[in-house]
Amino acid sequence: MTTQEGVPPDSFVARMIGELNANPEARTLLLRAKVDRLMELPAKVDRLQEEVRQLATDLAPIKGVHARDAAQRAVRRIACIVNCRLQEQLNDDDLYEFTANNDTTGITPKDLRSFENADIVLRDSHRDTGEINYIAVEASFIGGENDTRRALRNAQYLTRFTGQPAHAVVAALRLTPEAEATIRQGNVTWYETERRHLEPA
Repeated sequence: MTTQEGVPPDSFVARMIGELNANPEARTLLLRAKVDRLMELPAKVDRLQEEVRQLATDLAPIKGVHARDAAQRAVRRIACIVNCRLQEQLNDDDLYEFTANNDTTGITPKDLRSFENADIVLRDSHRDTGEINYIAVEASFIGGENDTRRALRNAQYLTRFTGQPAHAVVAALRLTPEAEATIRQGNVTWYETERRHLEPA
């Protein structure tokens, strides 16, 4: 013989059901305990969401370095997609020299520091003309509006400081819809980072 819904009559669950059926006050207390637990859920969810947000914030610098490393391994391919041949990669000191030795009127100190800390800047020669070109690369796991904006701004600064053509490139595994829209306009080029370059060397 079994109880309702197939619960064996001698099981713990069956005994608890029997106790609750025989004691209406116990049912009230149980219901109140369940309501109390439900009332605690929003706060617990909020704490969990905050922990997830904090984890994402903590991981962001690590992911950024990893994305730059992946782009570093592909600089010749990046030059190729804008019809150039790589000559050299510029370092932070090179970029500082650009800002120190040129007119920076109208550029905010924040933007100057951001330019000097650009992810990757390449000096190249154009495959058809041999003319010196520059490439401003922003690297990210997921390329977004900030990446396209920085790449385009840095390319504009490179042309301003050198008088040479400069290309804006975002190196990313994939793009946000906003970044895709900007790239479709043709002012920024997407280099699709190869997944294997995101793996440890």
